[in-house]
Amino acid sequence: MYNITLLDRMIINSVSKKNKSLQSISIDTGLNSDIIKIVLEDLLIKNIFTLKTGEYSINQHLNTDQIKDINSKDSVDIEKIQIAKSALKKEAGFNLEKFALSKKDEVIFEGMLKSLKMFIDSSKIKDAATKEENLFFWGQNNYSDIVNSTIY
Repeated sequence: MYNITLLDRMIINSVSKKNKSLQSISIDTGLNSDIIKIVLEDLLIKNIFTLKTGEYSINQHLNTDQIKDINSKDSVDIEKIQIAKSALKKEAGFNLEKFALSKKDEVIFEGMLKSLKMFIDSSKIKDAATKEENLFFWGQNNYSDIVNSTIY
């Protein structure tokens, strides 16, 4: 199983848009090139990336199982946890509200979330630099379910 970190995924996202050199990845992501070198070496060892004439690319010979593993729920959950921890440390626009809703308001709220998702999907700029991308996260669950999931 691949252990894909938030840092790995940012670099994978950058290179998946277009094959890039180390310098191009640094410019696109805003990350220090020394850190990127370490991540790139790991991605090469894991056979996720290939290197030709100074440019990194996604390995086109990854099999379906490898791709599923990289994008597995566990791998994506690790990324979500790292994002949430970072947002909590920096207090970067993170809000948490605990409240009960009437059934009518739940339906309205679900509609608002669907509208937000449609807005985000339709507003994405395809050729934006990776470092310029915004991270939005939201969700809802029953308070009791969340607390119980931390116990068991």
